[in-house]
Amino acid sequence: MDLWILVFLLVVVQPIFGWWRFRRFIARGEMPTTNRKLRLYFVVLLTQWTLTAFCAWVMARRHLNIADLGLLRPGPAWAWILVAVLGLVLFGATLMAVRAIRAGQSEIPSHLRHIARILPQNPMERLGFTPVALTAGICEETLYRGFLVFAFYQASHNVWLALGLSTVAFGFGHLYQGPRGIFSTMVLGMVLATLYSATKSLWPGIALHAFIDLANGNALGTLAKPRPAPPLSLTPPTDHTHVEAGEIPSPERTTGT
Repeated sequence: MDLWILVFLLVVVQPIFGWWRFRRFIARGEMPTTNRKLRLYFVVLLTQWTLTAFCAWVMARRHLNIADLGLLRPGPAWAWILVAVLGLVLFGATLMAVRAIRAGQSEIPSHLRHIARILPQNPMERLGFTPVALTAGICEETLYRGFLVFAFYQASHNVWLALGLSTVAFGFGHLYQGPRGIFSTMVLGMVLATLYSATKSLWPGIALHAFIDLANGNALGTLAKPRPAPPLSLTPPTDHTHVEAGEIPSPERTTGT
């Protein structure tokens, strides 16, 4: 019973709570202060680690260690090479898109317009966001790739179905990002699930997940910064211009001197 309580928390409660928390955060309309962002980051950390601790307790009741979900082996070398390549490619694509948006060459996607407001913009916020990104890598991979695959496999005895259901749950877990965010997260979840299935280790996926969140979060956070105002254009005074053009008679002509 405790196993399915945790499944319910991950699949239903956590997405709805995350959506409500995000909507409440941006409801004020103004640019969030650093203190508000740091408080939000703390809530995310508390939530993620509480769920992971509950997962460890559920596994222990079955005489298993949470590390049995895929934390006992680092994974093969080829997986780490693949993770490095994928991480750099994805980050490069994000960086190019952000630069194009900042230069006015393209519009910011609607699902990122509000999300960028909760991402870090200054050194203090980046410092607070770093443990959030690392926690997302460790906790979400353990919960969604490790635990949910284990739970769904207990019910279906089909590893591919278990991987597919966990991927759908991972996408829905990002409900606050809207339909496009859910879809893009689900695509990433498919990559992470395939990596987990091929390596039987969570560590390559943890590294990729944490790197993407940390690098992209810092890059996308710049989208919420106000753009600098265009420089003022100075024009010569009207009377001088007209005098030079011959439209207004000079003092010498009017006085006869």
